[in-house]
Amino acid sequence: MDAPRRTPVDVCPFDMAWCDRPECRTGTCELTGESPFIPCVHCGILVAGRTVTAVCEECLAVDLAEAKA
Repeated sequence: MDAPRRTPVDVCPFDMAWCDRPECRTGTCELTGESPFIPCVHCGILVAGRTVTAVCEECLAVDLAEAKA
């Protein structure tokens, strides 16, 4: 599994627009108080909240299945 790449911007949960506000980079949106969406490093689908791997559940399941094979 590839190491997660860091994205320069996240997707705001308030208006679903790309957000580059420094205040929101701490993990909580200043407009909604929720975690911003981040793109999965494998497929690009938006993942709600912060994840350790920055990978969506579907891609993680594929990675785990491939590791067992």
